Amino acid sequence: MKFLKRKRILATLAAVFLIFTLTTNVFAGSYTNSNSSINNNYIRDSAKNYADTYYLNPNSAYYNYGDLDCTNFVSQCLSAGSLTQGYDLWNGGYPLYTAWQSWYYISKNLPGGVSYTWTGAHNFRYHWANVNNEGVNRAYKYQTYQNAQAVLNNWGSVYSMLWRGDVIQLVRSVDGITHHSMVVTNYGFNSGNGQYDVKYNQHSYAAIDMSFYNLMQSYVTNGNDDMVVIYEIKNGN
Repeated sequence: MKFLKRKRILATLAAVFLIFTLTTNVFAGSYTNSNSSINNNYIRDSAKNYADTYYLNPNSAYYNYGDLDCTNFVSQCLSAGSLTQGYDLWNGGYPLYTAWQSWYYISKNLPGGVSYTWTGAHNFRYHWANVNNEGVNRAYKYQTYQNAQAVLNNWGSVYSMLWRGDVIQLVRSVDGITHHSMVVTNYGFNSGNGQYDVKYNQHSYAAIDMSFYNLMQSYVTNGNDDMVVIYEIKNGN
């Protein structure tokens, strides 16, 4: 009987450890790139203008993934801002679309015509930042917040870090999977909420100039425990 109780206790401790690991480690990896000039060719206003042009009517040059189009849209914005696409070739001569180092869109009809990092929110994070310190860390700066309340508690730092053309992602706290991507399009004082605010556009459902501060407030009110990651693609404006 003691042995069975001990087994149950050990199983419970193991489960608690697993949950603790998921909720504390999946969000590790904030960093600032040692190369302060990285992505200096990025044209923020071009990314913003693209986001404003195609937030409602998607660009027909790209495949529209419907309810799963958020990261595809953000990648298009970054590309419109002149960030370089690239990939290696695998043995079959096709682009290595599964690699974290790849980030490109050639065609939805070719084998390997779109990289996972272009269309998948979690894969995007492996390319532009990292997950548990594994990734390419291509962005200049990447910051993680455990939940919406943490964002609001550090709002001054969040506001000062984000510029037009930067990226915000949401991560499920239960398993650490990144599930949504948004592109920053504006900032300034918002008389509606009395805050200096950050605005974003998105796909999956089309939205323009949405308040990031209000979104975080609504998450706190509704008990949404998504974790939040923000990317400063290049250093400053």
